[in-house]
Amino acid sequence: MKKQLVALLLAVGNGSAASAQPGARPAPCPYRYPAASRPACVGGHTDRLLPIVYGRPTPHTLRQAQQGRLVLRGCLVSGCDPRYYCPIHKRDL
Repeated sequence: MKKQLVALLLAVGNGSAASAQPGARPAPCPYRYPAASRPACVGGHTDRLLPIVYGRPTPHTLRQAQQGRLVLRGCLVSGCDPRYYCPIHKRDL
């Protein structure tokens, strides 16, 4: 019973309560990449990707965002959040 409750709570947190099954694993995060690599965008380019910064911005981070060097996002993170943004295709990577 406890395992089923935990599985249901995890599924509700992921927005997939209907597919919650005991012992089911969540889908892998599409935003995880090897540490030394950058993802390629739809067109295959990696040159204009901007890093995404989460949390409360510092004055330095605000200046960088205003200069178009990075993208600011909210303070709530899920553990599977995009790390890069493509301004050409307007897509999170």
